[in-house]
Amino acid sequence: MKKAQIFSMDFLMAVFIFIAVFGVLLISWGGILDNIVKHNERKDLEIHVNTITEFFVSSGGNPYNWQDNPANVKTIGFARTDRVIDNGKLAAFMAADYDMLRDRMLIGGYNFCLKLVNAGVERCDFGDGEDLVVFSGRAVIYNGKADTLEFRIWRYT
Repeated sequence: MKKAQIFSMDFLMAVFIFIAVFGVLLISWGGILDNIVKHNERKDLEIHVNTITEFFVSSGGNPYNWQDNPANVKTIGFARTDRVIDNGKLAAFMAADYDMLRDRMLIGGYNFCLKLVNAGVERCDFGDGEDLVVFSGRAVIYNGKADTLEFRIWRYT
């Protein structure tokens, strides 16, 4: 080999290794960023779902008599008193337009399921390919009996 040779086999090998390591790091970094975004989205949704569920069981909604005209509801609540579910409010929720309810709960493109476990009362929209399911539950009194109100939201992949 000549001493003044610009490109040597060692240099080419070093460049190849550098590019390979850099490529692996780029791919890994993209995956890490994606995981961070998904984690933050999930945490935000958990806070939102817990807030909605708590409002369901602790408030009568806004306006308080929203069940008389569900289309004018600003905030949905089921409570006659704290943790005691009003049958009329729950019946109005079950009969209301699904998209209107999603709009009032500020859940956008997410789907929801509301269930009173022991009573067997349920309003759900299930499908295939569910992703990012977020769940919240609260102990309530429904028809004079202890029950659990479960609320979950998700999106389809």
